[in-house]
Amino acid sequence: GGEIQVLGHHVGITGSATLDASGSSGGGSVLVGGDYHGRNAAVRNAQATFIGQDTTLRADAIDNGDGGRVVVWGNDATRAHGTLRAQGGAAGGNGGLVETSGKYLDTAGARVSASATHGKSGQWLLDPADITIGAGPTSTPPGYTATFTSQTESSLVSAADIQTSLNAGTSVSIATGNPVGTLDLGNIEIEAGASILKSAGSQPVTLTLSAIGSIVMSDNSSIGSTAGPLNIDFNSYSLGVPTNISGVNVTGGAIFMANGSSIATNGGNVRFYGASNPAAGFARGVSLPVGASTLAVPGFENGVLLDRALINTCVGGTCAVGVSGGTLSIRGQGAASVTPLGAGSSVVGGAGVQLIGANLQTGSGAMGIDGVGGRRGAGVVLDESASGVVTPAQLATGSGTITISGTGTDVGSGFAGAANALAPVGVSSNITQISSLSGNISITGSGGVSDRTPIAGGDQINGQAGVDLRGTSITSNSGGISVNGTGSAGGAGTRVIVGSIPDPSAPSASGTPVGSTLNTQTGNVSISGVGGSAAATDISSSDPFGVAIAGSSASVTTLIRSGSGTVSVNGTGGDISNTINNPSGVRIPAAGILAAGFDTIEGGSGVSLTGVGGSDGVRNSGTPIAIVLTQFPGRDLLIAGTTVLAPGSTINANGVLKGVEVSNSNLDASSTAGTAGNILLSGLDVGLIGSTASANGLGGGGQISVTADNVAFVGADSALSADGTGAGSNGGANGD
Repeated sequence: GGEIQVLGHHVGITGSATLDASGSSGGGSVLVGGDYHGRNAAVRNAQATFIGQDTTLRADAIDNGDGGRVVVWGNDATRAHGTLRAQGGAAGGNGGLVETSGKYLDTAGARVSASATHGKSGQWLLDPADITIGAGPTSTPPGYTATFTSQTESSLVSAADIQTSLNAGTSVSIATGNPVGTLDLGNIEIEAGASILKSAGSQPVTLTLSAIGSIVMSDNSSIGSTAGPLNIDFNSYSLGVPTNISGVNVTGGAIFMANGSSIATNGGNVRFYGASNPAAGFARGVSLPVGASTLAVPGFENGVLLDRALINTCVGGTCAVGVSGGTLSIRGQGAASVTPLGAGSSVVGGAGVQLIGANLQTGSGAMGIDGVGGRRGAGVVLDESASGVVTPAQLATGSGTITISGTGTDVGSGFAGAANALAPVGVSSNITQISSLSGNISITGSGGVSDRTPIAGGDQINGQAGVDLRGTSITSNSGGISVNGTGSAGGAGTRVIVGSIPDPSAPSASGTPVGSTLNTQTGNVSISGVGGSAAATDISSSDPFGVAIAGSSASVTTLIRSGSGTVSVNGTGGDISNTINNPSGVRIPAAGILAAGFDTIEGGSGVSLTGVGGSDGVRNSGTPIAIVLTQFPGRDLLIAGTTVLAPGSTINANGVLKGVEVSNSNLDASSTAGTAGNILLSGLDVGLIGSTASANGLGGGGQISVTADNVAFVGADSALSADGTGAGSNGGANGD
């Protein structure tokens, strides 16, 4: 095909006119009012362009070849209501490009196809300044009156028109350009109740929303497919730089899925990102300067927020065993409000990614979430919805992996966090359910300092954990579970502790406590944590344990378990030179591993606990804050009120710097069928107080070894047994 150009100040194609640049071996170009994105200086751009309802613009490949280009451009306004085609050849070839672009855009009734019967689908590109995807018909009746005036309101495109093109095998890309007025923010919104459903054609197609501002799926809006895979790309803050709107530089563009909104791709992939970079770009919370302050726009402070929303990439929409699914990638960075105060500032940071009662399912597809908090913001927050009915966030795969990575951002020196704001934990979870049948589950986080209050010579700091799992369930049949946290200065590395199920009728109440569970049937469990060390001049109000594991009562317990694999816990406590007083006058120094009671650690092929304790110093009297001497000795491992099980395998607890203390706990490597395993305790000092250590076996007892470089102590209230309960011989117990 050749090239047809219809150019001028105002350009109109009306009646039953046909512009045809089709060719046997490939489509040509039909340029009406301008060229691609209006960027070809050799082709004059129209101010306004009109394409009537009964017109046809065609750049098809007829026999074998790729479809060409059909471009309808107007600087101020484009109204395209006719038939626009750039199809691939009947015998082979890919679809081409159809572009309808203008600061104001109306495509009511347009029939657009860039399909390919024997090749890749082409694309329909819509490029206005601001756009709403509506549930009903678009703003004007299609095609009757040639109009060339500009409009100030947001452009409107019908979800039905997008659906028609997807069904025809044409990918659709909607991209907002530079805003031109106070109402043009460069946003894309799918209005409440609007539905885009691909219901025909088996060929994979892609729906891309690319906004220089934010992308919003309103309440009960939906995007889905029941015929072939539908890939979804949401690209907010697409330029990656602030946008000047009426003289105000606005930074960021968020992605928000509201209550009841859903995406179901029938095997297609989903990507949420920013800066037009799916691999490294972040959707970003929105902020703007207000006087001497920076304001994070309420409702858009998070990079990505999924509020009671659903994303399902499974083929057929049902994620049963063995069902294939597309991948899911979510990347977000929060914004922050910073308000100057007398001696410092107040900071409220948005999360990189926040899920509130959201449900994510991918079958065989990999699921990845990566979040970076705004200043004093959490990286990734997985939380329940307590609106009417408590709904936990749920993440589930079949054979796909689940990878969650979060970075909490430091508040900065001389700044304090506002009350009731989310703390800058790397990954924070409360009563979330995370599961995979056979895929590995990995959670990695690094925390930030939430408060820095200047004092004489330094700061009083409140550090936050790298990973904080509260009442969280992480399960897999055969996949491994890995949790790795790095605390901020004064912050714990990893916490696996009790959470709370809120009472919607009493929001201010403490809720119902629930313990955490990390449980895989045949995979391995690995938990590691590094507590953050504070500067010598700082006072920490938090304890930088490496790893802390705890339940709260006999009925609210925490479980770390591998049925037939190993459980490995490695923790390094942070060093703090100065500590503040707590109400009891007693502080537990930052142990490498703190198992604080009502918790069970079980590994079918063994349990390994390795800790390096941190230091907890004192500050001389006369400082602004009352300080007392630490009254509890430091430990590498402090195991209290804990059950450790390794049936027929080895329990190895090692602390080489500050020693190991086991109190009111039960260590059991016994076997009811074969030879018992061994229990090995080693460290600088090793003590058992009020505890039992058992290595009994039907086929023979195991070995219990307590080895210390300094002092090995087994209290009179402790019991060690390594008996052969059947025909096997007894094992032994020794202490060095």
